[in-house]
Amino acid sequence: MSLEAAIGRVDQILAYQQALVDPGSLAAASSGSSSTGFAAQLASAQGTQSSGAVAAAGDTSLTPFTSGTVPTSLGVSDVGSTSGLSGAARMLAAAKAAVGGTYSQANHNAVSDTGSQIQQLGTDCSGFVSYLMGPNGIGDWSQSYATPGIPTAPGIQPGKGSYVTIWNNPNPGDAGHVWIEILGQYYESSGSGGVHQMDQAEVNQYLSSGQYQPFHPAGM
Repeated sequence: MSLEAAIGRVDQILAYQQALVDPGSLAAASSGSSSTGFAAQLASAQGTQSSGAVAAAGDTSLTPFTSGTVPTSLGVSDVGSTSGLSGAARMLAAAKAAVGGTYSQANHNAVSDTGSQIQQLGTDCSGFVSYLMGPNGIGDWSQSYATPGIPTAPGIQPGKGSYVTIWNNPNPGDAGHVWIEILGQYYESSGSGGVHQMDQAEVNQYLSSGQYQPFHPAGM
């Protein structure tokens, strides 16, 4: 399968996933608008992140998508499943659907929430990542994990992923924090901004601290 065909297929998967989260988006997807399609997001990620990876203490540079390089391992197995490129597309759609929620430790157990529920109830940093790893994301987790438990949570492997990297400070409570990179875009739930897409300055600040360890979902 060619790269163009694979990305076209993921476009369809992402549209269906977005329709599950936000039924009103189905009409927009079927109208032929490409502004919210995965291909457009990928192009945007490649264009806006073309300045290269961020360097920090040790090897903390970001994934290949940060430098605008499409991984060469893309194949048929990456499409139509909850791993690889299509799994990352599901996570990206889920992250976008939750943007706008407040930071709330009261709703830490957000693993089974929808994007609309997180917008209404909010969640904390690890609750947000748990939601992306849960049934409305890639479906690997059935419970929420706090920062100390993320390194050994189901389906998590050490190191940076090709499509998704979870950057985790494993300290407990308020001393820890976790945020996520999906296809060259960065998201978190924080006390200063709630659930939001991060800018490069935030990413640089976190990585330069040297406190964040990279992990990734298996196959991603």
